[in-house]
Amino acid sequence: MAKNSIDVYGASGKSNVLMFAPEDLHLITEHDHPLYDERVHLPLDEAMVLNIMALGVLQSILVWKDPESGKTLVIAGRQRVKHTLEADKRLAAEGKPTLLVPAVDAPHIRSPPA
Repeated sequence: MAKNSIDVYGASGKSNVLMFAPEDLHLITEHDHPLYDERVHLPLDEAMVLNIMALGVLQSILVWKDPESGKTLVIAGRQRVKHTLEADKRLAAEGKPTLLVPAVDAPHIRSPPA
């Protein structure tokens, strides 16, 4: 009989990973937003696009659901989302299935910092 992964790893608990189509995630580009990060404007890296096309997104991003706008905001992992958007364009053009981005909720963020 298979063991529970908590027991196998000696973890204190486990949670679910959410899966998102990258176009359903909101990248904050407004300079005055409290969660803005200037790295959102970095250019795409061709090697990263190709890597995501081949392997998908291997590390989960961090998201927060904004109760005011209803948008799912990307807190960490902006580059993974941007590169997956580009990878999906190329995959769709080739007639291949598009990718999903794994994400975990940032429950410690209940409202953006002032």
